Amino acid sequence: MAEWVYSLAGDYAYQFVILLANELQFLAVALLFCWGRKHRKFFGLRVLFGTVVLLGLTWVGACVRTIWTGLMPRLLVTVLQYSSTLPLLFLCLEEPTDMVLKTWCSSVAVKEIGGSIYPVLQFILGYNSHETMQLFPVEGLSTDLQWLIYYAVHFLIYYLLWRIVRKSFKEPVDAQARRYGMLLSLAALLILGILGGITSHYRDESTVLYICARMFSLLIAVFILMTYSGIEFRSRSRQEMAAMEHILSEERKQYAQMKENIDIINMHCHDLKHQLAEFSGKLTDQEIVQLQEAMDIYDSNIRTGCEALDVALYVNQLACQKEGIQLSCLADGKALSFMRTRHVYALFSNILRNAMEAVRKLEDPDQRIISMHVEDCGDRVEISVAGAACKVDAIEPRRNVFSRPAVANIDQLVIVASNAIPQTDPYLIDRMTAIAALKGCEVLICINKSDLDHAVELCAIYEKAGLPFLLTSAETGEGIAELRERISGKLSAFTGNSGVGKSSLLNALDPRFSVQVGEVSQALGRGRHTTRHVELYTLSGGAEIIDTPGFSSFDTDELGLALKERLPETFLDFAPYLDGCRFVGCSHTKERGCAVLEAVRAGKLSASRHASYLRLYNELKDLREWSSK
Repeated sequence: MAEWVYSLAGDYAYQFVILLANELQFLAVALLFCWGRKHRKFFGLRVLFGTVVLLGLTWVGACVRTIWTGLMPRLLVTVLQYSSTLPLLFLCLEEPTDMVLKTWCSSVAVKEIGGSIYPVLQFILGYNSHETMQLFPVEGLSTDLQWLIYYAVHFLIYYLLWRIVRKSFKEPVDAQARRYGMLLSLAALLILGILGGITSHYRDESTVLYICARMFSLLIAVFILMTYSGIEFRSRSRQEMAAMEHILSEERKQYAQMKENIDIINMHCHDLKHQLAEFSGKLTDQEIVQLQEAMDIYDSNIRTGCEALDVALYVNQLACQKEGIQLSCLADGKALSFMRTRHVYALFSNILRNAMEAVRKLEDPDQRIISMHVEDCGDRVEISVAGAACKVDAIEPRRNVFSRPAVANIDQLVIVASNAIPQTDPYLIDRMTAIAALKGCEVLICINKSDLDHAVELCAIYEKAGLPFLLTSAETGEGIAELRERISGKLSAFTGNSGVGKSSLLNALDPRFSVQVGEVSQALGRGRHTTRHVELYTLSGGAEIIDTPGFSSFDTDELGLALKERLPETFLDFAPYLDGCRFVGCSHTKERGCAVLEAVRAGKLSASRHASYLRLYNELKDLREWSSK
């Protein structure tokens, strides 16, 4: 084959073979990175046409390097060769410009790493890359076989590198990341192209210098890939920060509104106190004293030096007064200047609520005292409660948190469902299991009312999905003992659509609860909300149960960008198939070569679960970061 090329190319054969060997590697790596990207129509024909054009450009480059042997022509040809696959990618891929540039830049970097590793390995093993193409020279091999081995080793290196790089190959989520990506692509072209031209021009002068130059190119290529990864990481961090800032902005507005209302109430109560004298003849002295005491509560002038702490104390003071709890505070609010307003308000409101919960359990009303001290001793806060002394030494991070209703640090989410009246839509169950997986929370699917319907199909769905479930009946007691065992020693939140029997299950677990049970409408086939707020119940054996309102209240606010980004992994039964899809970033909805769809067709995955995934995907797909709303 080599003789045929040399006879055809004549004087240009040597340069043509060198450039062709390099161009084929650029082309192979570029096509490798096309795997998993969105292709244009007639992708194969476009690749064929682009390959023919690249062969023509290779021939032109060989002519230039043969006729003009100086450094500048070599640099020009090398830079053009490095950029040769970029038009091909634009021709073949239906992707945004920044993603095409990233695909090209990554392919060039991988080719440079693989192309540099080979001669460096030869040098380490004691072989001269000018004299042989193989890592382990064997006598008697034909030139064609040597080329075959050479390419096989290179393509193996390229494939392994591609497998590593593709895992973090995601589309930038903001304009700043796209700009940085484009600038990095341009810099990569200039640096690697010029360095490659200089290296090839002076290759014959010193093997050591050549190897050093190749190692330098390798380091630059690795730096380019790491920089791209850093750009993506910072881009996603900015997206998450924007979402968090939106939430915090809403909290600031609520705080400001509360503070304004408090100021208005204080002003009116203060004025009213001075007008009580006008009622001296119309009201008894006792009634006037009672009015004054009532207004003293609302007209209290709390000034700690920190407005957020003042508001938290004022609001909780009213609650304490209502429940007969004495609240006193010795606080240096200026010591909290290092904290943000919203953090101060959230922290101290939570601390005071916890303290109130503790003193409610005291039987002696005289011991229901909360005394809070805020001292200028760093960021340490101590709370002492007479009769039940407690101290907050540290505030541990939450393991999980659900925003509506406000529950946190739960060990297990018990999803109560029913196949009788009302019949639970499997989508509602799958939606909650996805949210729980996102939050890192275990789930238990409790299919209630088994005395009316044993829910064979519903059980089959979750048995195939590998999710824990059990059948229960609050009427007959079936499964209640097993449920009690499953929640023992855990903090479990019960949720489910209205009427499935959450309250009945709680009463079956412990009749002392006496939870109100609602009726199911026969006409509508659904229940009425009997649980309108979150309530905590304690069972013997260390089990704690949080009873929550129905689905409509539980998960509406949990559908956000985090779930959108990680939706496939929240369907835990999809996990064995996610890495087997043909396309990177496969949505598992309709793509060819999707391993998840193949598993559904083969009956390995539940069609019902995948249908729920599609509904949730369509519900989330149009979500964008807060700044774009």
